[in-house]
Amino acid sequence: MKKATKLMSMVLCFLMVLSFSVHADVYDMLFSEMKSFSAQMKVNLKCENLDFLNEIGQLSEAQAFLDGELFFGGLFETDADAAMDFAANDDYTDIRLAMQMSMTVPLRLNGNLMVNAQMKLGMWGIYDVTDENNPVIKLALSTPISGKYIFVDAVEELLLSGMEKSEISAKCREFVNKETITACMTKLKEIYKANSSVSQNDNKAVITISEEQFHKLLMQTMSLVIGESRGLISDENIPSPEDISDIYNSLLNMCKISLTSEYTADKNGDISGCDAVVNMAFDVPNGKDETVTIGFEVIESAAYTNVNKEVEVSFPDLDSENSTYYYDVFGGYHEPYYDSVSLCSEYVPAADNSFYVPLGNVLRSIRSASAQYYLSNDNGVITLIDTNNSETFDTASFTVGSSVYEVDGTSYTAPNPVIVKNDNIYVDNTVIAKLFELQISYAETNLIKNTTDAYLWRDRSPEPDKSEELADNWYDEEICDEEHDIEYYENFWNCEHFQNLWLSMDYPDFECNDYFAVRSVIDNYVYSHDAGQRFDISYDNGVVTINCNSDSESLKNAVITVGSNEIFVNGARYLTDLPAVNAGGRIYIDKKAVGALLGFELKRINLVYEVSQDDNTTVTSTIKSADFERKNPSCIHAMEDVDYYSDFYGE
Repeated sequence: MKKATKLMSMVLCFLMVLSFSVHADVYDMLFSEMKSFSAQMKVNLKCENLDFLNEIGQLSEAQAFLDGELFFGGLFETDADAAMDFAANDDYTDIRLAMQMSMTVPLRLNGNLMVNAQMKLGMWGIYDVTDENNPVIKLALSTPISGKYIFVDAVEELLLSGMEKSEISAKCREFVNKETITACMTKLKEIYKANSSVSQNDNKAVITISEEQFHKLLMQTMSLVIGESRGLISDENIPSPEDISDIYNSLLNMCKISLTSEYTADKNGDISGCDAVVNMAFDVPNGKDETVTIGFEVIESAAYTNVNKEVEVSFPDLDSENSTYYYDVFGGYHEPYYDSVSLCSEYVPAADNSFYVPLGNVLRSIRSASAQYYLSNDNGVITLIDTNNSETFDTASFTVGSSVYEVDGTSYTAPNPVIVKNDNIYVDNTVIAKLFELQISYAETNLIKNTTDAYLWRDRSPEPDKSEELADNWYDEEICDEEHDIEYYENFWNCEHFQNLWLSMDYPDFECNDYFAVRSVIDNYVYSHDAGQRFDISYDNGVVTINCNSDSESLKNAVITVGSNEIFVNGARYLTDLPAVNAGGRIYIDKKAVGALLGFELKRINLVYEVSQDDNTTVTSTIKSADFERKNPSCIHAMEDVDYYSDFYGE
């Protein structure tokens, strides 16, 4: 239940963060239970030390019109007014939030042209699982990027993954309840005690958190959030504290943060006000191979009323005229006559040159205002309904473990049976083609990560050529034509930092991922790196000998013996994991032997599912391949400068 558990984890984290952000006293009062409140808030952002911007080349050329210091300084001198209402019931099965913010952003292009931009934002949330058969989890956003509300219906998302409403309610109650929240708040209180200092005067308390304390507080808080999530949902995809440590360390090395907060309590001991000052400093490049420190000061104030009293929290009335689903805004390009679906999912082996596709992911990807579906799983009997006649079918039914399925009363047989894995429903790609006219044109599986990327498409346009043109040309390519950009490109990007070696894996046992043909390793290297006739390979009585006559290659000679885990390269002995073998008249070695020969490291093992047309006949095939990579010996750049390049293109 990866999708569901991640959602629940996000809900839990949201509640924890919300709780400590509005409870701030010394310390029992700060983390006391606050089930309802109304708040009026003001935020002011100021920035300093931006004069270096006028020295950067791009800005200097436009100096007569654009004053960089004034312009960017204005962007970071924002004033905001916000109002928030929050209410939760005793057992946290009904939680509601409404927040609206109005921001004023100065736009100062130069000393003679200054205007103020007004921006409005809003967020509304409902989390109601009091009725186990009718849970409601909705979020609505109002942002400057859209003239409509952007909304998310989490229950609908989970229904598409095959969960029942009662199951959703049960999981929510398991993850979000009074016991869990109270335990988390108790642990948070101890973390804040250990990483802050406090002073008190009558009904006021001042909490100070230094740069060093903030670093520790952030890491310990994230460790708590992740630890609680792991304990509740056992999701292997949740990162461990060690996984995020490097990221946060690098971030906090660039950014220094400290804060001071003054809290006021009313006669009942509840928080009535908060004034806070957050100081941040970032080191950024100044365009001269140097860094400059930019300082930010955020001044916040909040007044709280109706603490733990009845608070009415509104949620906007949404309809097709005033709202749009989040996927239509953030889901990428969508053209009504040309649907393309890109999927990334767990790999599930399939037989007969077929492919497994997660049904819920497909429904989420192609759903729009004109396409809605209902998906249920009742003890292995799966029902899919097109609820507003957007497809060519009305109802489809499946049985887990069976290859036979029905579409509007007619039975069909797929090459592979329906399966459920991690609460995701997987069906054969021919089922997807039958129901939605979606064809898989390409799919690639990374057998090391056990993930699959697939691309499906369908053309519903009366003018196919026009639709394809629109789909293929929906973006404008950015062209780099500035002199300094060209110089940067030639000196850095035009360098081949890494070299790749692609191998088609032809070992007779298709399920084996461990062996690579010696001849393919050398021949593919020669072909892809223009190595010419530098290599000579001979085979005599179970011994492979490789000689290279080029000064540019580190490999001079190598000896490989069938049945042995030893390989000798330039006289040095290397031990491999697996012995060399003779299979079908070809000599195969493992990945360690490939690394010893040419210095390449195995990055990916792929299963590629391909579809082609031959005389109007669809031909499918599955090919296995491997990608190796090494740092280019001729690359002059430091490894740390190009690591992200490898991460992006490799693994």
